[in-house]
Amino acid sequence: LPDGVDVAVLILARLDTLLEIRKMHRLLRGLRGCSWLAARRAPVLVLHDDHLVGPCNEGLTSERCTALLGDWGPALRFVNVSTFFTAPTEFRSFGQVKGFPLSYAMMCEFWAASVFELPEVKSLKYFLRLDSDATIQCSPNAPDAFSVLQASNAQYGYFLLGRDEEYVSKGFRDHLYNHLQSHLEISGLVNGTIMDQSWGKTIAAPVFYNNFEVVDVAYFRSSAVESYTRAVLESGGIYRHRWGDGVVRYGQLRAGQGQALCLDGMYGYCHDRCCM
Repeated sequence: LPDGVDVAVLILARLDTLLEIRKMHRLLRGLRGCSWLAARRAPVLVLHDDHLVGPCNEGLTSERCTALLGDWGPALRFVNVSTFFTAPTEFRSFGQVKGFPLSYAMMCEFWAASVFELPEVKSLKYFLRLDSDATIQCSPNAPDAFSVLQASNAQYGYFLLGRDEEYVSKGFRDHLYNHLQSHLEISGLVNGTIMDQSWGKTIAAPVFYNNFEVVDVAYFRSSAVESYTRAVLESGGIYRHRWGDGVVRYGQLRAGQGQALCLDGMYGYCHDRCCM
């Protein structure tokens, strides 16, 4: 990345159909109106796999591919993340996970863990994650989400916190509870704040709707958070029970004792039927 640039927008996109590319174009047009991103010289990193629409198999910078993808200037960069989308050997025979395709679990693992291993991400201070089929609009005086996070001494920005379905939360509560008991020596944290008040009687796991998220990279690469993330991966919960990356984000915030900041209403953001 250019010298002095320590923030970026990350978009996981499919580039294998014209429909998916048109969705990405819609998002990119919205991002162009976010002056706070331009002021930070934030690049847009489009994360993609090897499956490309016909002309782009000649190369993403080929003339025919550029005609399809559009010329968005040097701020738009493409990063092939195919090597990160391989399920662990013991789960590769799975056709689906709790009714979701295996590729969904691979995507969850990517956002929960692998994204922080990308060289392009390691050099960042913050990133804003968006899905390619989302839309975003910024008013002229829209705040800089990265600066807001920093000023609030928070490590994570979100706009919605809910609960995932119980059938995809199996074992998550116990796993988090046991990890916190083993790794946090703070009186009352586990038995008071973590479980009794936040969880109640339901096994449905708290989940960040993290199709929009602002992330402090150093926090998620800290030893406490990485220890918890490794424990999640070693448990196989993502592939056996379909623990989503939004659920794992909740655990990561608990494990590292991070602060989350609600950014609801700051932008005109929509994904599917979920809007700020």
